[in-house]
Amino acid sequence: MKFSQVRRIYYRKGCKSLMMLGNFGVKCIAPLTKGNFMKNYRFVFYTLGVGLLVFGILFESAKPLHSSPPMKRYKVKSGIVKYKVSGMQEGTEIVYFDKWGMLEAKYTQTEMSMMGMKQKTNTLTLLDGEWTYTVDFNTNTGTKMKTPLIDELTKNAKNKDLTDVGKKMMQDMGGKKIGMEKVAGKLCEVWEIKSMNSKTWVWNGVPFKNVVGFGGMNMASVAESAEFNVTIPKEKVTLPKGITFREMQNPLQNKMMPGNMFQQ
Repeated sequence: MKFSQVRRIYYRKGCKSLMMLGNFGVKCIAPLTKGNFMKNYRFVFYTLGVGLLVFGILFESAKPLHSSPPMKRYKVKSGIVKYKVSGMQEGTEIVYFDKWGMLEAKYTQTEMSMMGMKQKTNTLTLLDGEWTYTVDFNTNTGTKMKTPLIDELTKNAKNKDLTDVGKKMMQDMGGKKIGMEKVAGKLCEVWEIKSMNSKTWVWNGVPFKNVVGFGGMNMASVAESAEFNVTIPKEKVTLPKGITFREMQNPLQNKMMPGNMFQQ
């Protein structure tokens, strides 16, 4: 299956099952109705914003320690990026990553208002090897899911730099590099996917800014500060205690073959 086909599936079947091509994996979420819009809008934002650029670079390979070179999601070894979220949701996000992005934790605290209702979000999404975890601090519950396509990607990627694969994925989805612009002091590539009404600003594979329009509504995530090649506190990339996890199986696992994205 080519990734241009994936984009068509998203549009044609979106009314039945919304497919999330997110920063930490691929999964199906509930239909986007008025009743669950507030819950799912956040996922849509990642789908059309961050996820579209990094979909091809989000997977970690569980290689032996002696393997060289290591698989890389980013071109920097570690970092801490703080974002301001605005639009339909207001709040902050902080991303901590290590091992070239192969270990990454995203902490999100936002509030969304719609149709007289307010919903606060306080979550953690952790990518750690073959497993992807989500934690809802408001309920002390979470999910655990195998990182989608990791086995196939490991087999096909060989020693390729996945940051470059991500650019190819953007092009396959109709994305174009439209310029360069500074965000938080870093000169970023600006990528646009007109069909998704989204733009992403990227530096060395790391998203610095995401702007997306959806159904007449807009959301933005903009880096306010960033530090790289720094020591990451262990507790920031470790699952918290006292959380009840529910293991989930990704319905798209083994249904999407990533081999095409490694073709020259």
